[in-house]
Amino acid sequence: MAVSWAVWKNRNKFIFQGHKDSLRQVVCAAKRLVEDISKIQGHRGVSKKRTPSMTKWIKPSIGWHKLNTDGSVRSNLHRDWIVGFSSKLGDVTITHAELLAAREGLRLAWERRVQRIIVEMDSEVVLKMINEADTDIHPLGGIIEDCRGLIRKPWDCQVIHTRRNGNVCADALAKMGHDLKTAICVWDSTPDELLSFVLEDKA
Repeated sequence: MAVSWAVWKNRNKFIFQGHKDSLRQVVCAAKRLVEDISKIQGHRGVSKKRTPSMTKWIKPSIGWHKLNTDGSVRSNLHRDWIVGFSSKLGDVTITHAELLAAREGLRLAWERRVQRIIVEMDSEVVLKMINEADTDIHPLGGIIEDCRGLIRKPWDCQVIHTRRNGNVCADALAKMGHDLKTAICVWDSTPDELLSFVLEDKA
């Protein structure tokens, strides 16, 4: 897969830019992609003893917003719903969906003039991609760079990992996207389907 991608990218460079890399450079690019994927997925299959822990959604400090993503997003200020969205993405991988959700959530928060935000996502793989992936050779490099650009905007933005049971509302919004008749739906008030989850978070 890595070799095919490197060859395809080199072909496009020749067609659209008029020059191409040497065979050695193509092989090196494929090798870097394999190493990148290995780093991201390195935690799989490794057995580690973990101390059992309970995770719940925790409200942010005063002055901060919180953005939870899981193929969708919601934000909270002092335990109150600000905005959320659901999106119908079509036939994409879960990783692709998570990245699109992160990008859309960040964009929506920035447009709403949020100044301080904590982004929580339950995908360690996507979090590592945003932090570490070589976007020059990654198939989803454009979306990753979009996320990085939004994070670097002039605001206080932290991106952290949370467990699934601390991300229940975002998960519910993600599932609602499958039944949408439009590409995206922005929720300025809490959807009825999420009321019980939001009440649990408030508690």
